[in-house]
Amino acid sequence: MKKKVYHTALKKANVLIPEDVERSLNYFEKDGNIAFKYDLTKGMHEKFKSVDVIYSEISWKAGFKVFKERVGEQPKQKEYEKYLDSVKEVIDKLEVPAFITGGRGILKHLNPDDAFPVFLWGSKVELCLFNGAEVPRDRIRNNFEIMSHVAENFNKGLDFSCGFGNFGKAMQEKGKNFVCSDLNGKCIFYLAKWLMNYK
Repeated sequence: MKKKVYHTALKKANVLIPEDVERSLNYFEKDGNIAFKYDLTKGMHEKFKSVDVIYSEISWKAGFKVFKERVGEQPKQKEYEKYLDSVKEVIDKLEVPAFITGGRGILKHLNPDDAFPVFLWGSKVELCLFNGAEVPRDRIRNNFEIMSHVAENFNKGLDFSCGFGNFGKAMQEKGKNFVCSDLNGKCIFYLAKWLMNYK
């Protein structure tokens, strides 16, 4: 059975994990799309500045530890809070509509303009909206519908916790462009091969 393309910290059967990917990649750019390895706790990146929208399924605190361990690191004290600070920094500095999913614990830290529950791969999470981001609530119930909505209404999207690239795929399917970054270079390698014809 083919594995689902979804980078999760949860122990789920039949889901792709970085160990399934043969190697890592730091950077690839093609046809207006960019994918690169980047630690978001470092804050704003120059490559983020060309987008007109942000979409990201950000990490839970427990998941953050797993993702760090997958790249051979241990999270430093308060590093998850620094990660959330960087999410907020990028949203505030870019001043473009942002659609962020995560657990209820992020609400106080990120202080979104609006938030409501949706499903992320079958689990209930909060969709946080910033900088004038809007969705038709009667039609938006899960992450795939959010990504489709974003891809229909914007031209170049940023996902700074991109995993294997599902948001990039949603943008590409609508003929739009993406900037995708992730802490794990194996995710970037998979994305570049899957969506950008990296050889």
